[in-house]
Amino acid sequence: MSMDRDVIAIAAQAGLSVFVTGPPGSGKTAWTHSLGAALSRHVVTHICALHPPEDYAGIPAPDHVARHAPLLPVGNLKPELEAHPDSIALFDDISWATPATQAALLRLPFERVMGEWVMPNACTFILCKNSIESAGGGYDIIPPLANRALHVTWDT
Repeated sequence: MSMDRDVIAIAAQAGLSVFVTGPPGSGKTAWTHSLGAALSRHVVTHICALHPPEDYAGIPAPDHVARHAPLLPVGNLKPELEAHPDSIALFDDISWATPATQAALLRLPFERVMGEWVMPNACTFILCKNSIESAGGGYDIIPPLANRALHVTWDT
């Protein structure tokens, strides 16, 4: 195993969020699924660019009795993480997610909060992206998101 993969594996076991940057098609996703199998952990793959910010930050769900509108996440991520609380959540192609979607992700992989739902601490996040030069488009990662994780460059 190479040093970059060792660092990612150790971070995943320690519960640290990791940004993995490497060329498209270089095996980041497949390797993460292999890591999950080796650690006996379910891997939830989520392509961030395919989801609006509301899937992560939630939408107001008015409770007229309590006079409160909690933010409830929508989409399939919450049910999958509830079913497998010790998952490795792979946020793939995050550099294709709009800045608004990236902003909605701020609390999820670092505070483990989605809308108003607090996730189990056992879940680990690996955020894979391509460099802007090799992605053929996409966005830079917004600084508040980029500053909240360990960064690893994927060696091919």
